[in-house]
Amino acid sequence: MNDTSLHSRISSSISNFDAKKVPLNQRSLVIYRIGELSDGDSFEVAENNVKIFAAAVQSHSATASHQAFYIFRVVGGKKNKLAKYLPYNLTNVALSKCAVHVKTDLGAHVNTIHILGDTLVQKFHSVLFLNHEARGPFEGRSNGAWWNRITRIFNDHPSVGMIGPTISCEIAPHVQSYAFAMRSESIVKVFAEFNPRSAAGKKNKEEVLETAITSTALRLGYKIASLTSERHWGETVFNGKCRNSSNPNTASQNPTSWCDFRPEEALFMRWGGEPLTVPDFYCLETMNHIYKATAQIAARDANLHLTLPEKLTSQPSASSFVPHLSLAEEYELEHARDQAVRHMKEPQKVCFLVRTSTSVGRQATKKSLVESMNLDLFIATLMRQTNFNWEAYFFVTDDQPFDEELQEILHSHNDIRLKFLDIDKKFRPKYDPVNAAYPASDEALRLVMQKRECVRLSVTNGDNAYGSEVVDYVLSAKAAVDADLVLLPMDSRNFVSEDVTPLRYEYTGDKYDTYCRFFEARHREHPYGFARMSAPHTGGVDIAAVFIERDKLLDTKIFFNEFSSAKVETCVGCQDGAWVEHMVKQKRWSTHIPSFTGLKHMVFHGPSPLWCIASGNVWFDHPDSVACVSHTVVKKLDPKVFDLAHYNSAGSPHNCLRLTAAGYQIKDQLVTVLV
Repeated sequence: MNDTSLHSRISSSISNFDAKKVPLNQRSLVIYRIGELSDGDSFEVAENNVKIFAAAVQSHSATASHQAFYIFRVVGGKKNKLAKYLPYNLTNVALSKCAVHVKTDLGAHVNTIHILGDTLVQKFHSVLFLNHEARGPFEGRSNGAWWNRITRIFNDHPSVGMIGPTISCEIAPHVQSYAFAMRSESIVKVFAEFNPRSAAGKKNKEEVLETAITSTALRLGYKIASLTSERHWGETVFNGKCRNSSNPNTASQNPTSWCDFRPEEALFMRWGGEPLTVPDFYCLETMNHIYKATAQIAARDANLHLTLPEKLTSQPSASSFVPHLSLAEEYELEHARDQAVRHMKEPQKVCFLVRTSTSVGRQATKKSLVESMNLDLFIATLMRQTNFNWEAYFFVTDDQPFDEELQEILHSHNDIRLKFLDIDKKFRPKYDPVNAAYPASDEALRLVMQKRECVRLSVTNGDNAYGSEVVDYVLSAKAAVDADLVLLPMDSRNFVSEDVTPLRYEYTGDKYDTYCRFFEARHREHPYGFARMSAPHTGGVDIAAVFIERDKLLDTKIFFNEFSSAKVETCVGCQDGAWVEHMVKQKRWSTHIPSFTGLKHMVFHGPSPLWCIASGNVWFDHPDSVACVSHTVVKKLDPKVFDLAHYNSAGSPHNCLRLTAAGYQIKDQLVTVLV
């Protein structure tokens, strides 16, 4: 939109305000600049910032008590990758291309005000200036309620001409520029001092706008105010006294680095740019507050599809990813996406081939004390996928009568993407560890691989679970669309055994009190415990984490059961890893193996210890019969058999249960009553 069209759009909105008799003190203008990202800046952070603000704009209806017109000044216009998230189809929103030569946000704001002109600006009571490094609003997000925080101060304090979330005393006292609001009358006077066409502007062209705008407002008799100071310390109008940093890592007078306040107190927080690239600049406590507040926004409005956890910088180092959410909080964020489904159809799909038996049915698990990862949970994690382009084909793998119950379960979920696949009985022998259900799996592959829409195929088990963005990632360009295999990160009880068993024998031998010790230690050190990136070799991957390129499989027609332990010298039931290793090493198939990005892209091999404790339950650490149980069940167990003293001990994370010395002596008997 050019300057003439912008004037026309705003004038039309003003006429609408006049027609509805909206008082001047209930009208505001917003100028939001989206600039270019600097080296090191995180696109994910900026993307989330824009999405969060754009959602608040969309929620601000024409019936709200306070009305606003939103101008998005975007460097590069619609070609800017962040522009696609802007609601410029709304009548009170305009997208305007911002000049590239104006390098700073404040310089762009000054330029925009002079383009609009004093007459138009004064048709609004106040103007709010923001940039893509501002995250918020953190409260009052429905129907523009957040505006009350700003307008109330202007109405209660007529001498205040400038308000911001925070006031910094670095160099000189000033309202920080990532987010600030000014009365229109003060804007006209203050910004006139920096009009590059005026004599004053030419004189002041070397001034640092970050401090000069505030100092000019103060010189002209206006006072300044801080939203944070009002809410946190009860000090609305700045009294000239500067506060010192509460961050032990820095003595900076820049509040961005402080530890004192929460996002909802500031309304908007600076989250992006240079502060995120400077080690220890942000207070860790403040970072956690921002991240948790962001997660709450995402949980309330899952259709935002925020990228969480987010990379804080664009640097490729592992340290650039910081998980600021607890497992329970991240799990709740995953769960919140159950209702965030988008009904759309596209030709390319991920097709899951789901192996089932009586063990994952409702009849087998309804009386169990274990928090089972059964078919209902499996289906729930498919239905919460943010990308709807998937189908799941469920089949029975052995000779036990489960077909009827399976079809009843699928029918109860009322989703046409859940399909029953009838496998010939000759491919369904009695289960044994050697064939490990692979005869039926291979037959299912032969049937489903004929479907053109199934561009990625995944054989999985009915007691597994998936992060909410697995399908979206597998179908995305990030998953390297030309890769023959996509191997996602996963969590498995097998990884616990692999990592912990050697440690038990190295330190004290396989004794009862070695259980839980290393499990708890790992989860203290690493937020995702024993979960790991998949590796293309036997023991390094589980079949559920493997997504196969359909056309490649059609060309080769090499199936899993060709690598049965009865035919190949390998571990029992390891056809999946042996198949992947063969296809990569011998057939030169390409792989894409992403790094950790949180629960949302992870596969959980049931029973999954990470899923168990993230969902607020307790992992039963047993030599053979591991399980997930609730805290309620733990409290009812026999303390002679189960080590409740350890579970209840001071400093215990209460996420792991083991047997007592007496219980360990009879560990091979079914004393657990849990399995």
